[in-house]
Amino acid sequence: MNQTIRLFVAAALAAGAVSCGKSLVPDIEFPEDYTWFSDSALGYRIAYPAHWRKEKDPPLTEAPDVVWGGASFKTVLHDSLEAHLWITVLGPTDDFRRFVEEGEAERVVVGGRRGYESKMYLWGNMNRTVVFPGSDRYFFVQCAADPEVFDDFDDIFDAIFESFEVTGTGE
Repeated sequence: MNQTIRLFVAAALAAGAVSCGKSLVPDIEFPEDYTWFSDSALGYRIAYPAHWRKEKDPPLTEAPDVVWGGASFKTVLHDSLEAHLWITVLGPTDDFRRFVEEGEAERVVVGGRRGYESKMYLWGNMNRTVVFPGSDRYFFVQCAADPEVFDDFDDIFDAIFESFEVTGTGE
């Protein structure tokens, strides 16, 4: 399944209308092996392992009134196994309840920011997703890896989710 469809399906699961407060962790510092990615137009920043490569952002035109944009990163492991990070920013839709119900998402606080988290097997990978609602948009952050190495990424995925912050737009 191509990455555009992946982002769209993941994004469709993560929409809704819940408001959260500002991040309580404005300036997280990560070890040198992490780097920051910012999108000032969409209003977020996130840290990821520096050796992961940024993928070309797919065109997100399938639902221009819902999907406002995103970014993706990946690393290739041994035996062609991969680990991924996708960020998708959504406008208001009616599908947030579906994400919570079908993904059995639980309320969480990550990096001082309230969100909804779900783990599921999807597209041949284990996926851990946290949706961070803003006042007029939803920040969908998804980390994925092959099931046989997924647990090995717990600390990395935790650091990625903890680093996420809204930078002004969408609060």
